[in-house]
Order: sequence, then structure tokens, then C-alpha cells
Amino acid sequence: MADDDWRALVRRLVAGFTDTREEATLLAMLADATNAQLEWLSLDRHLTHDLVTSIEDHIAGDPNRRRLLDWAVGRLPNLEPSAQAAWLPAFTGIGDLGRQAIVAIMQAATGDGLRRLLDAVDARGDHKDLAWIVFDHLDDEQREVVLAHIQEQAAGWVPCVRVICDVDDTLFASINEPVYPGGAMYPGALAFLARCGQVHSHSQPITVLTARPEGQGGVLEDRLRRELAARGVAAATVLSGRTPWLFGDGAMAAGKGVNLAHMVALHPADRFVLVGDSGQGDVTLARQALSTWPGCVLAVFIHMVIPSQATLRSGELDHPDGRIVFFGTYVEAAREALALGLMSRTDVAAVIAEARGELAGIGFHTVGQAGEARSALESAIISITA
Repeated sequence: MADDDWRALVRRLVAGFTDTREEATLLAMLADATNAQLEWLSLDRHLTHDLVTSIEDHIAGDPNRRRLLDWAVGRLPNLEPSAQAAWLPAFTGIGDLGRQAIVAIMQAATGDGLRRLLDAVDARGDHKDLAWIVFDHLDDEQREVVLAHIQEQAAGWVPCVRVICDVDDTLFASINEPVYPGGAMYPGALAFLARCGQVHSHSQPITVLTARPEGQGGVLEDRLRRELAARGVAAATVLSGRTPWLFGDGAMAAGKGVNLAHMVALHPADRFVLVGDSGQGDVTLARQALSTWPGCVLAVFIHMVIPSQATLRSGELDHPDGRIVFFGTYVEAAREALALGLMSRTDVAAVIAEARGELAGIGFHTVGQAGEARSALESAIISITA
């Protein structure tokens, strides 16, 4: 069957209710499919999900889902990790057999192939990310199997640096920001996040760590992801909170700490840079993280937004070895990252250039606020270039 005809038939079969005959046809098509055809399927997350969930066990002695599981275990490990990644979230829709398929596929991936698979799941860009699959969907025993496999395979991985960033008052102005208008992206923020730590490793997608709840079916998390995409943060991994985490800075810090622990477990070879703000428990989280994972957390950058904490000057180091950095602008953060060996001078220059351009495009509520923001940015630039 020609590829175009094969694709059209798949779409037709999964478009509505499938009976046993149609499901048998789908299983036969999957069995005979080329890798190219399966990789085409993986490009459409909705089609992949619909295909997996359309195959059911209608009657006793007709175990279609078991056949699907056997097919997945035998075929999917032969695909590129980016293609395999599309099937893992799809299998979350069919109960325990789907969980078995996920564990089997992840166990079949080894070495750098496993690492690429883990990153590809997160790069898909929806709430069924790697952390959700492993820590929320798999059962305890399955989770232990997967984490043990990751730990074993990670022994051969080259370490990279992952930047984990808060959203509100860190990435863009929100709850406690006194100068910038709500929703404005802080000048130079994206350039800083994209470059920090990359002098030591290849680039990794930004991970967003937020106290905002995920919402039913991930609706609130997906909305946040769309907000981030509209502001230039594409394919970010979003680790959401729970409603109880919103009640006080201590609860926020504890909740974010749970998500950070998940990241450390899923990426045991890697090192982390945390970026947060002074208003939502991030300072508490920073101290806890440096104490709990002293070899994993390279530095923590805290954006100062609370007026009552003005005594914590921009650039002040609040940790014995200088790994907690307080900053007012992302140019200041870049200056300190340079001092810590996390950025090159070329990186700092890029942050300065983007910060100046982005500041010019922000519509402040008052002339005074605009002047204050401009003065703070230029003072930070002078401190580097003087």
C-alpha cells in the first residue's frame, strides 16, 4: 500500500468508533508498517493517541490491547527516540497495559538513546511530560524500575547543565513587581536562561518550575505553556504545583522542592542552575536545594522584587561559597554568572544587547517607572563595561 493510502486509511479507521474488524485491520497495518510510516504517525500526537485508545478488548479471548502491547515492545524501540517519545503519552490512556508498554519501551532504551528519549518526551510540549508519566502515572513498582534503569544508564552520560526557572516575578512581571507592568517579560531574561551554564555543555530546553496548579487534565498547565510560547519560550518543560502549595512561601518552597527532586532523579548525570525570585519561597528552596544536592546545584539566581528585602543588594552573595546570587536585572545576573564560570563574555554581551532591545518595547504605566527601569539596566551595564 502506498504511503498516502496507508495514512488515509489510518485516519479513517481512528476517526470514530472502531469495531473488532477495524481494530484487527489497524493491528495488521501496524505490524506491516515501515519505520517511516510509524515515524509519520508520531508527528501527530492526537492521531497517535486516538490510534492507541481506539484498540480495545471487546470480548473475552480477543485481547487486542495485549497484541498492541506486544507490537509496541517489539517495534517501537527500533524507531528514533524522538518518534518513540510520541507513543509514551499515548499509552497513558489505556490503563495498566499502557503502563507496562511505557516501562518496557523505556527499559529497551540504553545509553545515549535513553537520554534522547527522556528529553524528547519533554520536548513534545504538553502536560503529559516525563515527570508526570514517571511520578504521577506509573505505579510505585514500575517507577522504581524506570528510575533504577535511568540511574544505571546515566553512568555513561556526559553531564550537561539544565536551567530551572520560576515564572511569576522571575520570568515576567506578576504578583510582587513594583516597576514593570504585569505580564511584561523581564529584559534579557530569555537570553540569560538560554546561555547560562552552556559554556559547559550543549543546550537544554528550559524547565519551568511553578507553584501554579496543573488543573484538571492539565488544562492550566497547558494554558501556561501557551503563555510562555507567546513570550518566546518554546518547548519548555513545565513542572506545575498543587493547590495546597499556594498557601504561604513555605508550602510553595516545599512543593517546588518535590518537583526539583523529580528532576534530579530523572537526570542524575546533570547539574542544575535555579532561577527564582524573592517573593514565593524561592530563597528557602535555594538553601534547601544547595543543602540536599550540593554536588548537583551549581548556582541559584534570585530576582529581587520585594521592597522590604531591599537590604539584599543586587549581586550580594548569600551563601558561603557564593552560589546564591541576588540580582535586580538580568544583566546583573549575567555579570555574576560570568564570575561563577557559567557564562562567557560573549554570552554576557548577548544578554546586554537583548535586554536593551526588549526594554525599549515595554509599555510602562508611568514615565517614572520607565526611567527607573532604564536607569537600573544602564547602571548594571556600566558595572560590567567600565
